[in-house]
Amino acid sequence: MMFCNLPGFELRRGLPARVHFFALGGGSDMHTPTSAEVTAFLSGHRRQALQLLPGSFYSTDVTPPVAGQGMLQCAVADHVSGGMSALFSVSAGEGAGPGVDAAAAAAAPVREFFVAAEPVEWDYAPLGASRAGGTASGCPASGSAPLTEEERVFTITTEGTVGSRYRKARFVLYEDAKFSKKVPGNGYSVGGGGGAAASDTDGGGGDGGLVVPDGWTGLAGPLLSAEEGDKIVVHFLNRLPFEASVHPSGGFVSLGGEEQGGKAEPAPAATAPAAAAAAGRRRSLLITAGEAAAEAAVASATSSLQSDAGVAPGKRRRYEWLVPEGSGPGPGDGDSVAYSYGSGVSPIAHANAGLVGPVLVYSKGKMTPPQQQEGGRPVGSPERPLVLPLYLAVMNEMGSPFFEANVAAATESAGLPKDGVNQTALTFPESNLMHQANGYLYCNHPGLLTLPVGTRVRWVVFGFGSETDMHSPVLAGQRVSSPLASGGTYTVGLMPASTAVMEMEATSPGSWEIYCAVTDHYFAGMRARMLVV
Repeated sequence: MMFCNLPGFELRRGLPARVHFFALGGGSDMHTPTSAEVTAFLSGHRRQALQLLPGSFYSTDVTPPVAGQGMLQCAVADHVSGGMSALFSVSAGEGAGPGVDAAAAAAAPVREFFVAAEPVEWDYAPLGASRAGGTASGCPASGSAPLTEEERVFTITTEGTVGSRYRKARFVLYEDAKFSKKVPGNGYSVGGGGGAAASDTDGGGGDGGLVVPDGWTGLAGPLLSAEEGDKIVVHFLNRLPFEASVHPSGGFVSLGGEEQGGKAEPAPAATAPAAAAAAGRRRSLLITAGEAAAEAAVASATSSLQSDAGVAPGKRRRYEWLVPEGSGPGPGDGDSVAYSYGSGVSPIAHANAGLVGPVLVYSKGKMTPPQQQEGGRPVGSPERPLVLPLYLAVMNEMGSPFFEANVAAATESAGLPKDGVNQTALTFPESNLMHQANGYLYCNHPGLLTLPVGTRVRWVVFGFGSETDMHSPVLAGQRVSSPLASGGTYTVGLMPASTAVMEMEATSPGSWEIYCAVTDHYFAGMRARMLVV
């Protein structure tokens, strides 16, 4: 069955159900079944998404915390568009377990965030050069190298390529409801800040030499962190020219959402054709009638899911979610488990635009203070690891709601003929597939991530995308472990909508790459770097 037409998929509130997944097919049949309403429990681990390849079979337990309706879908973008989705109902009838305790939910500790969705003029390669090294084990301590002909496909505007500059969207963290003062580095920066002009060899400043430059985490949205039993409150302001929302995975229980007052903001001017901008729809050479039908069918079927409610341009909304016990780490996960969030309005298009971010749920009493908060153990110690996002994806700019505006802007900035960038050129589709790590190519991240020997880093790794988005994140030269890695491996498998926590201890001084070990992704620019001092 396709497009949410599967009948009779029923669960009981509070009762574990065993769901069996298997996959058959060819090279395009990699699947990541996921649901925002429940988490999967598999072999002692909590999972946002399973990872299925042809011939694989998994039996996983799910326990829906509340009655209502949910959706199960394969998160691979092409499969979402093709209708690989199903609705399920959760009954509170005979045999159901207890629901959420209203009094306990009201008294739950609150983790509050002020997040805006904003447009940004983005450059995937602001240096116009490569700071990546010639080997997978390290990159130059300083300086850069000219871009090769193959690298220029993604970074230079020509009659057949857009280049590295695109209008995109970001989730941005603010200090309070005034939405006037941003939290430095989206909540991740530590130490001397710095930008693209910062010295590549500067390891000074920061917490004992530790430096996370402002902007190094790029397009990754702010970290939403909480302990199981907590309540996450997000005050959301939409500064985009189309509807957007905040939509987390992790089986959180929605306690409601409401429009908020505050200073009214004028609706941002549309930068794409009105129909596309208003709906946040995909405008690309690859769109088909089937994909349009998929969007319409799924939107109709899920119209009752409150967490998907869009926020109009210039408007605000308060989201409230309870983090139930079933969303916390499993016995094999250590003290935290990773999820992700995005926009529930046209999620494929909005992920391609840049609206993505990580979620980290801790066991009760295990959450450490954010790195922006002073006091306690130093950031980067074993008791208080530095928490950083690692977002790997092949962003399809042809699937962004800003696509047509970006082509027009490239045409104007490069002074191309009236007809502009040739969208039928052989180089055009490939040039719009940006193989990014936290929003940058070829180690073009601002400043330099600097870690003293002994620094502990908790990487929250996540990805989105399509069949090309099979990643193997590598933190070269350092001691790495993950609850999801077995047999001493130094990486984890990452597929669309899958997440992982990777624990790293900086052990080897030098300049090292952070990269995807998939060969095509590596040479297309999915690389960052860190300096261990």
